[in-house]
Amino acid sequence: MFRTLIAIFMTLFSVSTWAQVSGHEKGNGGYGVSCPSVDGTNVFLYDTVEAKLRYNLSVQDPRPSPYAGISLIDTALLYLNSIKNLDPNRYKKYKTWIEDFPKNARALPSAEMGPVGDIGFSILPKGCRLEQLVIQHEPVGPEDRRYLINSDLWQKMGVLDRAATMLHEVIYRDLLEINPAVRTSEKVRYLNALIFSGELGKRTPSQYRDLMKHLGFTR
Repeated sequence: MFRTLIAIFMTLFSVSTWAQVSGHEKGNGGYGVSCPSVDGTNVFLYDTVEAKLRYNLSVQDPRPSPYAGISLIDTALLYLNSIKNLDPNRYKKYKTWIEDFPKNARALPSAEMGPVGDIGFSILPKGCRLEQLVIQHEPVGPEDRRYLINSDLWQKMGVLDRAATMLHEVIYRDLLEINPAVRTSEKVRYLNALIFSGELGKRTPSQYRDLMKHLGFTR
């Protein structure tokens, strides 16, 4: 299943064999965490690592068993079910952005991405390191894409972390539309953690509204 997903993404996001991306234009994006293991290097979305270490929240698998036939996009959409009743309009917007993610993204094999510097402070397991996984920016032309992805890191991630990465990017996009001056992704990561851990779905409508106001997702 992982190989199939990788093949689809690499076909959709084709690009030259080498690239270097740096931060002349201000961008935003998600970070990966590379951790050595006996089998090589595992890569996780920083949001999922921070959620466990800082908030004691774990990634929950939203997929019913067996998993066969459940795509990456479907997995991300299953996570979004937690806001479907709490915030129908935001759910529809996020759903559209998730479904359109492949055509708005480009994978960069053998890429070195300069850090965009929006993480704030970080907490990592010993022996692991941060790497820029995705850069999100406004495309400068039709040849450009909103999401630039380090495909070397992407291929080492599991499906749940990939789905959480897509959530991170659409949540961030939403916040930037509301507050373009936002300086870090901390609140984006926290909301993402509440979604992929299943905790957001436990909030009452009133608690949800207070949360979104506190995090800056209201105008």
